[in-house]
Order: sequence, then structure tokens, then C-alpha cells
Amino acid sequence: MAAFPRLDVGACGGGAVCYREGVPVTTMALKLLRVPANNEPVVGWHVSPLVDVAAYHFSWLLILVPLAIAGDAHPGDYLGLWAFGITISFLHRHVTMPYVYLDGAVFRSFKTRFTLVPAVLLCGFVASVMLQRTSLPAHFFTALDIGVFGAGVGVVVALWWRDRQQKTIADRVLVTAALPFVLATVGGGFGLFRSHHVAAVLAVAATVIAAAVVVGGARIVGVVITLVFAGILLHAQLGGLNEAKLKGGVVVGAAAMLAALWNIWHTAAQKVGILRVYNAKSVAPVPLKVPLWVDRLLVLGWFPLLGPLLVTRERETILTQGKVVRLWLEPVVDGITWAAPALIPIGVVVVVGSLGVFLRYEHRATGLRSAPRLSMALGMTLLSASFLFFNPLKCYVAYGFSHAIEYVVFVWAFQRRRYAVPHDPPPLLQRILRYGWAFYGCFVLLIAGSYFYVEFGATFGLYDAKLTLLGFKASTWLYAWAIWHSLAHFYFDGFLWKMRAPALRASL
Repeated sequence: MAAFPRLDVGACGGGAVCYREGVPVTTMALKLLRVPANNEPVVGWHVSPLVDVAAYHFSWLLILVPLAIAGDAHPGDYLGLWAFGITISFLHRHVTMPYVYLDGAVFRSFKTRFTLVPAVLLCGFVASVMLQRTSLPAHFFTALDIGVFGAGVGVVVALWWRDRQQKTIADRVLVTAALPFVLATVGGGFGLFRSHHVAAVLAVAATVIAAAVVVGGARIVGVVITLVFAGILLHAQLGGLNEAKLKGGVVVGAAAMLAALWNIWHTAAQKVGILRVYNAKSVAPVPLKVPLWVDRLLVLGWFPLLGPLLVTRERETILTQGKVVRLWLEPVVDGITWAAPALIPIGVVVVVGSLGVFLRYEHRATGLRSAPRLSMALGMTLLSASFLFFNPLKCYVAYGFSHAIEYVVFVWAFQRRRYAVPHDPPPLLQRILRYGWAFYGCFVLLIAGSYFYVEFGATFGLYDAKLTLLGFKASTWLYAWAIWHSLAHFYFDGFLWKMRAPALRASL
């Protein structure tokens, strides 16, 4: 096992200066408090001890402590903190965009994933705005709709798979693949799916088949044609699938539930990712480094306990967050509540076991001397444990706030290292970052300011009349954007920050 330096406390006292590896302790303390230069190597930590502890490990304390002191009436007793936390959470999902779209090398590396997928999600965003105030008649959705939608998704997945295999895809192919989704969204906007539903869907189906032909490949064309014609045949046999009248908001709510569930995994995965950065930078020998599953167990090990415990304790709080939440989650909540007496003891065992396993592997790797990993583990454990003692809505804000701060600091640290090295030719973002504070200051003011003004402006007396855009409430646009942009954010992060990529590791 590699040797780890220790502080010789016996050499201190009587006014003598303490030394560690020949360096005065006072000098070491100053090093702990400074932020290293963007091209300076850092051992163990990501940015520096001060930045890592404040941003990655314990940033949640910055908002949970004042929230805990405030009253429990939601959100009136802590409205300002609630608004601040939610605004920061909304903001952080946008800080990747300059890196993605203002660095040509990054954009070209994942062109399909940065164009086709966002185009499809953008169609979902626009469609969600229109659906929010639409009431769909009984038997509106048919097997034909499902077949055509599945065929369109099949075309996108085929291109996505080619992109993963690093095959070059022409721009005309990307545009053609996105065209059916654009056509469907435009048709919905003009009411064609209400007045001429079947004819409009058949027109989209023809476009989907044409897109499959342009994309190429006998298999994908065969799959698309099979799905479309199966939908046509089943439409004649089954008719409408929804027996009762359906509000469009319920359909949008399903997308919101998907985003919420994905967000849980995304937030946990980011914390695992930071632990893996520390593991990679650890001086432990490679055979002794902590396995991925140990870090995942540490982070996710609290879910089996907190899930049934909070669902049982806060059932009404969960179900009163809106009609859509009650519709989609009430059966799940009732099932978990029924099984909670058995699930909670199992959850306790998993929590204790995950901590024990982490400490065992950490002791094997570094003799429990990796301050960054131990500090991160302590911060995550205390944050998860806070749900046992404080209002879960307050803890939810603290959890989201810490996740946002982690992400913003991570992207800042990554960019300051990546663009410290001259690029030939320099990407647009590198040139912009010569004025980084001005650029990101305006960026933050635009994104965070717009969100706060629309979402909380009326509450804080910033405006009286309802804000509208193209005949829809501004809050409706914001709600839909929050859903679909969060999906794009989760998706981008799933492949952008993989440490196995050499270019990424070099900038960490």
C-alpha cells in the first residue's frame, strides 16, 4: 500500500513551528484557503479544499439552516428562500448550453445528439403548451397514433445509434428525421388533430415513412412500415383507446412525472460522479481503488429507507401538490404505504450496510486518509439524514440547491482548465471567456431573472396583470420549458461528463 504523509503533532508546542513533509503548517493553511491557478495541478481535490467542501460537500447547509429556522407553513414562512432555491435549480440546467453550442469541437463530436434530440424535445415543449388548455374527447387516442409515434421514435433511435457508433450523418438526414415531429406539432397547433384527426395522423405517417427511407437501412424502413400499418389495422378494430374525456394537462403531467423520476437518478448520479473524480485523483494504487458499485450504494442506499418512510409520513403533502400528481402517484403511494412496515426495516439495514461497505473499501484503499472522499461521504450522509428530522419540502429544496451549486461549480472548474490551454483555432466560447465574468453574469441574470420574474413576480409584487405570450400564460410556457429542457439537460449530462473520455479527464 502506498505511504500517506502524516502530520507529526509531536514536533509542535512551546512556540515551535509545526511541519508536515517540511512545509510550515501556516503555509499549508493558506494553501487550503486559496483557489489554485487554472493550470496548476491539484492532488486529491477537484478544485481546492475550500471550494470542494463549500460547493460539493456542504453547500446544502447554506439554505437548509435558514429554512430550518423558518416556520413550517409552505411556502409562506420561507417564500424568499423557496423562490431562491427553485430559481437556482432552474438556472443550473442551462449552464451547459454555452459549452455545447459555442465550442465547435464539442458540438461536432455529438452533432446528432445536440441537434435531432433537442429538436424533438422542442416539439414536445411547444405541444405541451397547447395541450395545457386542451380537453381531448373520449376515444381520441387510437392505435394509429401509437403506431405512428413509435415509428417516428424508431427513426430517431436509428440515427442515435449510428451517432453512438461515431458514424457521420448528413444534415439533410437529421432535418428529415425531425420533420414528422415538427409536422405533428404544427398540425396540433392548427387543430387538425381535433377536426381531421385520422387524415392528419396519416399525413404524419407518410412523412415518417419518407424519413425512414431517407435515413436508410432496410431494417428501419421495415420496422417503421410495420408499426404504421399495424396502427392502421388496429385503429379499424379498436377505435379510440381512451374511454373517457381526457385533459391535455394530464398528458403533460405524464411527461412531468418522467422528468421528476429522471431527476432523482440524475441528482444521485452527479454525487456519485464527484466521488469518482476523487477516486480517480486518489493516490491509492489502481488495484485498491474503490469500485463504482460501492459509491453508488453509498449514495442510493438511503432511498430504500427514505422512500417508504417519507411516503407514509407525508402522504397528504405529496398528493396535494396537484391533480396530476394525485392521478399518477396515488396508486404508487398507497402501495408503498401498505408495504412500509416491511420496507422500512430493510431500508435501515441497507443504509447501515452501505456506510459499512464504503468505510471498509475506503480503509483498504487509503487507510481512511482520503479527506475529499470522506468529506463528500459525510456531507451526503448528513444531507440524506436531514430528511428524517426536518420538513421534507425544506430538505427537497436543500437537495436541489446543493445539486445546482455542485453543477455550476463543476462546469466552471472544467471550463477554466479546458480553456486555459490555447486551442487552434480557438472556439467561440474560449474567446468569449476572456470576458467570463461579464458573459456569465449576463447569462445568469437573463435565465434566473426571467424565471424569477415569471414564476414569482406576482407574488413579490413585481407586476399585477397576467403575463401572456402568443395567447398563452407565460407561466404555462415556463412550466412546459422546465419539463422539456430538464429532459435535455439530463440527457446531455448522461454522455458529456463520462470520465473515460480522455479529453474530459485532462480537464478534471
